[in-house]
Amino acid sequence: MQNTCQIILTILLLHILCIADHALYAQSEVKEAGLDTVQISANRHEQLTPGHRTVEIDSVLLQEMAGQNLADILSDHSDLFIKSYGLGSLASSSLRGGGASHTAVNWNGFSLNSPMNGQLDFALIPAFFLDNILLQYGGSASLYGSGAVGGTIHLDNATHFQKTQKIGIHSQGGSFGDQMIGGDLIYAGRQAYSRTRLFRHQARNDFRLAGTDLRQHNASFLQTGLLQEAGMQLTDRQVLRLWLWHQQSDREIPPPLSSRQGFAAQQDRADRLAAVWKREGKTLLLQARMAYLRTQLHFQDSLAEIDAQNQDQTLMHEVEGEWKGAKGHSIRVGLTHMFQQARADGYGEHIPQQHRMAAFVAWHWTEPSDRWESVLSLRQEWMTDQPIPTVPSLSLRGRISAHLQARAQVGRTFRIPTFNDLYWSPGGNPDLVPEHGWHQEVGIQGEWGEGSLRFKSSAHVFSQTIDDWILWRPGPTYWFPENLRNVWSRGGEWTGRVEIQNNFWSLDLETAYSLTKATITKVDQLRDLSLGKQLIYTPQHQGRLSAFLKINRLSLRYVHQLTGRRYTSTDNAFSLPSYQLAHLFVNYQLSLYRFKAVGGIQLRNLWNQSYQVIKNRAMPGRNVLLSLNIYFTSTKSKSS
Repeated sequence: MQNTCQIILTILLLHILCIADHALYAQSEVKEAGLDTVQISANRHEQLTPGHRTVEIDSVLLQEMAGQNLADILSDHSDLFIKSYGLGSLASSSLRGGGASHTAVNWNGFSLNSPMNGQLDFALIPAFFLDNILLQYGGSASLYGSGAVGGTIHLDNATHFQKTQKIGIHSQGGSFGDQMIGGDLIYAGRQAYSRTRLFRHQARNDFRLAGTDLRQHNASFLQTGLLQEAGMQLTDRQVLRLWLWHQQSDREIPPPLSSRQGFAAQQDRADRLAAVWKREGKTLLLQARMAYLRTQLHFQDSLAEIDAQNQDQTLMHEVEGEWKGAKGHSIRVGLTHMFQQARADGYGEHIPQQHRMAAFVAWHWTEPSDRWESVLSLRQEWMTDQPIPTVPSLSLRGRISAHLQARAQVGRTFRIPTFNDLYWSPGGNPDLVPEHGWHQEVGIQGEWGEGSLRFKSSAHVFSQTIDDWILWRPGPTYWFPENLRNVWSRGGEWTGRVEIQNNFWSLDLETAYSLTKATITKVDQLRDLSLGKQLIYTPQHQGRLSAFLKINRLSLRYVHQLTGRRYTSTDNAFSLPSYQLAHLFVNYQLSLYRFKAVGGIQLRNLWNQSYQVIKNRAMPGRNVLLSLNIYFTSTKSKSS
């Protein structure tokens, strides 16, 4: 508690220093062009994964969907499959055939995956708190450790170190009682930065069930949150950044369609404190990072007579250095320590905890002509009573011609058993070993342009294996986990984009398709009918078509997506049909002096499609969201 108070006081002090710095700056005549500062940027995932396919969510789109959550954004605007149980309900991910615990989620470089189940509920991550979203496809365990199997999602916050005063108000209202209000305050100078964001979001979610006169019930939610960011430019080459993220969520759990009775509810709370110090010189980069993460969950169901509580906490430390040598060579080394602990009714009196140590090294080489670059990395983790394999990775990128670029990557992956896998009572199995496997991908991308017309396209093929996949299966009296299966996932992804621009309007057309074949290659029983079958809730086919038209202050975005059939039984005897969804976004912007207002309307499920993502879980038909964002900016700013 004392450490928490010290961090909060430090953030408040930095906020005061921002105001003082701004006042001094206003009285000075120093020109910003005369400052000999070093740009503090270049995250690890931008430098050390040249062979991976990456997709960045457009910042304009993030502003359009500020009132939504991470699940909505990724479901609408990427080929990541989101397994959603309904509006505001649990939402997890599946990427390249992996399970929810095979996608690593990092916030400003810190893992948000739960030590209890290895997952993250994307419905609890507000888009309002995010500045950048980057999807990194394929295994990257050599960089991020356990769980980075199918891919990694990077959630980042931008930092400003130029004179800025900005106030923003976001409001949203729409169907099913949806109401959201958020405030955003930025106050920054040349040496200090502070940003405060807070929001309140609620909805009844009482939409009409398809084909009936009934409405969804016991589905309301209320979320509130605060994100305080602070930064200080200690010297021309050093920067310190701090974050405090507090959030609470109270939501009802709607019953499945097979039942009309539902009394379950869940309360979630998250507290996240993080700090990063970085010094970047001409030949040497040093970085130290620390974070404390705590989440709490309270689940109640009066009908089933359940009242369960759990809490987990994680403390992370990392030191890292990079030496930039001559002739395009650089070496990066790092040491990481992570302590995790959890309490849950399912663990009884036992309080599981674990210490994990890791060391990694990465060698980056760039050809003198800058046509080719490669990264060879190696990671070794240590943990008591868990043999963790050494994890190598090789990543390549090269320019074939003036318009074509090739990528390739191969690496080992792993995922350690979670606390639930090891210690849940009854059923936990302390003899489980980590899942492990290999990932390979090859891709090519091209870009051509002439005048106001530009065309971009990319194609990737991948293959990954996961051995000793941990599976919970029924026993005589309770379920228990074992290392039972081997899974082979392979497929391809293609995207194409056309951009047309002139002085009055611009048009972006994008289409994407992904094929994922994820089958079970090894089982423990001869008569197991899952052998050779597609994994449940893993669509083989996904497609997306989007069009973005901007005419002066008016913008229109249309998104149409296809999700293929998903099997709901391991023998593939039962499945959910494919479905298509369409969304329309319309925004209009007005500017006056230093004020800017952006009004928007979202028409979601435009064609009123009846569908289910998860069996027996209702999804809404056509619905509308209206938004109004108002900004006041005293000066122009530049983010880094």
